[in-house]
Amino acid sequence: MTEEKQSFVEKFTMFSARLGNQVHLRSLRDAFTTIMPMFIMAGLAVLANNVIFPRIFSGNTLEKFQVFGNVVTNGTLNIASILAAAAIAFFLAKNKILKILLVPYLLP
Repeated sequence: MTEEKQSFVEKFTMFSARLGNQVHLRSLRDAFTTIMPMFIMAGLAVLANNVIFPRIFSGNTLEKFQVFGNVVTNGTLNIASILAAAAIAFFLAKNKILKILLVPYLLP
């Protein structure tokens, strides 16, 4: 690489490292990493519901199995939204090194 490109890469690396160490972005990353298995489970339920079940079942049996897939998808995504808010608050408190981690709250 030329020196000009190397200088740009070094500056960009320094900027991205500073941005990655920002408390709020780090808290978002940690929170969504924690609840990622729920999103994976919802994705697998959608896959089974729309790809696997129609190849195996048909008619009323397909409808009954798709109800199961819809319940799993809706349940995991609804609970994940609640857990996301709690996880973001928890990791924000943890990354800001607050002493009370059980009840992170907003100051008036």
